[in-house]
Amino acid sequence: MKLYTEIQTFTIYNEDFSSRSVERKVLFKDGTVDRITILYKDEKTKREIVIKQIELQEAIQSAGINVVCCGNCGTVLFHERNNEEIDCFCEHTMALSDCPDLYYPGIENNAEFQ
Repeated sequence: MKLYTEIQTFTIYNEDFSSRSVERKVLFKDGTVDRITILYKDEKTKREIVIKQIELQEAIQSAGINVVCCGNCGTVLFHERNNEEIDCFCEHTMALSDCPDLYYPGIENNAEFQ
């Protein structure tokens, strides 16, 4: 199986004479088109968005507060970083390890953000 990608960047013009830069990626498999992806250059990718979320969470953490998800019900919770336990509305008290950070360095490598 032979795979290759062709990338083209071009400008489109709207009726109001404004323009947008567009990138078109064409994936070929065995000489035929397998997939076409269009990305407007002024749109952010999912990866760029999650990286910004990580930066914002780190800014919150620098103030001594963290944003986590309840390990029991999934509710988003704020807690002071020096606390050993987290209380949730679902009436569970959990250890820090039971409540994952909402965003964290490395999450940008998950398949959903590629």
